[in-house]
Amino acid sequence: MATTDAHDPRGWAGTRVVPAQNCYRWYRVWVQPDLFNDWVVWTAWGRLESAQYRQRLYPVADRESAAALVQHIIDRKIQRGYRTQTSY
Repeated sequence: MATTDAHDPRGWAGTRVVPAQNCYRWYRVWVQPDLFNDWVVWTAWGRLESAQYRQRLYPVADRESAAALVQHIIDRKIQRGYRTQTSY
């Protein structure tokens, strides 16, 4: 199980590379406050070497909820074959 600090502005970044399946993907998740000082979990993902990407925001009630959601997302991504990226 990977761990992350929900207060770390860099969040977590992972990659999944499976050449036999033509799978070259990246994923990133982080937490930050929005304009109204509510907490939001941001996720972004796309194909490596591509400028296109998608993102999704998950509003949460507080920092503790954000940390739990981030940990859940990271655990699922690791189960699906993503590896933690060592540099951002």
